[in-house]
Formats: sequence, C-alpha cells, structure tokens
Amino acid sequence: MLDVLIVDDDPEIRRVLRDALEPLECRVSEAVNGREALPLVARHEPDLMIVDVLMPEMDGLETIRYLRSEGHRMPIIAMPVGKYLTAERYSEFAKSFGADEVLLKPFTQADVLEVLGRVLGTGELNSASESSAAG
Repeated sequence: MLDVLIVDDDPEIRRVLRDALEPLECRVSEAVNGREALPLVARHEPDLMIVDVLMPEMDGLETIRYLRSEGHRMPIIAMPVGKYLTAERYSEFAKSFGADEVLLKPFTQADVLEVLGRVLGTGELNSASESSAAG
C-alpha cells in the first residue's frame, strides 16, 4: 500500500486528491502546511508527498528544500497554480528545489493519475472514479 502525504491549505484540493488516491488503495494523510507536514514525515516517512507551492507559515518550496537538506528521498510532487508561468518554467523551478514532478492547478483526476504514474515509473494509472476538476 502506497503511503501518500498531501500538503495543502485548501481542504477542497486535499479532498479531490484523496478521492483520486483512495481507489488506488493508497493510505492518505494530510497536512495544511509545511510546518504541520514535517512531524508527519519524521514519524512515518511517506512513500510520496504532494505539496502545494503557496501556503501560509511554511510554503511548499521551503518544505521541499528542508526535507531534501535533511536527506529525505521520497518522491515529491509540487502543485503550483498554472496560470502564472508555463508548465516548463514551473517544472524547472520546482525541480531546482528538489521536487520530482509538478502537478499544475487546476487539475483533473486524470492529471493526478498521469503525474503519479510518471513519478512512480508505472506510466499512467487508471481509476474507476470519474474525473474531477480542482484548483
């Protein structure tokens, strides 16, 4: 079972991601910002983290940078809002902080599964659930 930590201050985004992951038999835990996520990572290092870029208290890039500096190697998917830069620029930017992949907001369930498949090296994952928009 894949253990996934979702870090986002928006409860709707967390719900959509949870709804996309649970049919894949993922164990999902949640945090509202990086400061809340760090103890969760320390207690039980998740197999994968999906983290929002813009959050109060400790943003996603700061969280990623801190975890990488502490030696955490789990795959990390960063979620910026896609309307400000191109996908390529966000990808370069987030990866420079240690993210493995980028999931641009707004996204669909199909987008989540595609990015998850790339990160895990399994190609695009399929789910019985219908697509949901988020962002």
